[in-house]
Amino acid sequence: MNTVKKLVIVLCLVFAVWVLTAAILTDILLWAVYRWICFGGVLAAFIASLVTLLVWKPAESRDTTEIDALKYVFVAAYFGLAIVINSWLLITNGLIFPARIPIVVNAVMLIIFILAVMFALPYRNRVAELSDEVAAKTQTINELSVRLGMIMGAADDDRVKKSLRALKEQLDFCTNASQPYTEEIEEQFSDYLDEISAAVADNRPAEDVIKIIGKAESLWRQRSSVLSAH
Repeated sequence: MNTVKKLVIVLCLVFAVWVLTAAILTDILLWAVYRWICFGGVLAAFIASLVTLLVWKPAESRDTTEIDALKYVFVAAYFGLAIVINSWLLITNGLIFPARIPIVVNAVMLIIFILAVMFALPYRNRVAELSDEVAAKTQTINELSVRLGMIMGAADDDRVKKSLRALKEQLDFCTNASQPYTEEIEEQFSDYLDEISAAVADNRPAEDVIKIIGKAESLWRQRSSVLSAH
């Protein structure tokens, strides 16, 4: 059972216990309009909270985890406050405030809750979109770095490993977000990696492999210059 289902059950139980307690302590058969207004306020909070828990689905992005957790904060704050305030109003039964007060108070709480959810959801969706865009842009460079690491593991010559390590450091410490104007360079760099991998697998002389690595380094420096120019 996931968190949302557990909270829905808890929400229903709390609401049921509150209704039962209020009915017994204040004799529901003798309720006047004032107390039914208070009951309506808690009922509205219950329905709004329930709908929020069921409709607000978590995003797939890990960057929105904290924002998605806001729904629990909103529900707990609104439903808890509605129970406390309306319980007090229910007990006083209009002795302190006229009937319009619980109507206004419950309406204001409901509006604030709805606005909070309405503003939080678009913000969460925008953060998820930006996270996906960043992940897509960094995927290419991350894959190149992983491939380079695998080539390093397959190399036997210390000089080749040293050159590959230097090249990998360039990748790891550069801007890892791919841009439209760097895609062609990155594709050429990928071709160089294929060539280096084949040379290592064929046990070609270290000098030949290092020469190819040098071409890849020059190409990657060219990418850095292009990024700096923009």
